[in-house]
Amino acid sequence: MCSPTLRLTRAALGLAVLLSAALTLGAGPQARAMTPLLGGTTLGLDQSYAARTDIGWPDLRLTWVVPFTERVDISPQFTLRYGQNLRTGVVGYEPGVELRWSFWQRHAVSLAFYADPALLLWVPTDGTKGQVGLRIGGPGLAGGWQIASRVAMNYGLRVPMRVMFTPSVSFAAPVLADLGFEVEAWRSDEARVSVTGQLSAGPEFCAGDCPDAELAVELGLGAVVVW
Repeated sequence: MCSPTLRLTRAALGLAVLLSAALTLGAGPQARAMTPLLGGTTLGLDQSYAARTDIGWPDLRLTWVVPFTERVDISPQFTLRYGQNLRTGVVGYEPGVELRWSFWQRHAVSLAFYADPALLLWVPTDGTKGQVGLRIGGPGLAGGWQIASRVAMNYGLRVPMRVMFTPSVSFAAPVLADLGFEVEAWRSDEARVSVTGQLSAGPEFCAGDCPDAELAVELGLGAVVVW
């Protein structure tokens, strides 16, 4: 069995390879720059629709990106969970919303406040009682760096706190550092498609009926469609 440290090292190396490939792809001369959706920028009111999918460990996420104002996105999101931190043994359904407020941008660098509150419905696979809770989903700070016209790096720090109410009360506060990329793979006059990747890792602190501390790891690849 691979240790958690070895798994995390392999995940980080894989993300580094993908980021290197993205930089190579986006280094050539391009037209106007894309609008990244994983960092410190938002969709904006001049673009009508966007959807994002992320699949990896420990979940699959589908997000419909909805611009509320020029600098605020309020996006419905559904998550199918098949693990928790480095543990299997749970299947979860998490309807929620992703909130992103881009409050600062200077040249190629941007910052946004971020949260993803959701209702948590978790079912252990060992037949024990299910869990119901609420993910507060924040606070979080997301940043972006437009490296090239078709390539952006995103980074951030999040504390997606959650409270479980049944079968017993617990409170968890993961502290996650994020690092990822978004690279535009295709564009037309009506739409564009980007590929994404992100690694998040950090300690998780918990009080109540739960482990005292765990290593929280999330790794995902995805796609963004804007039209």
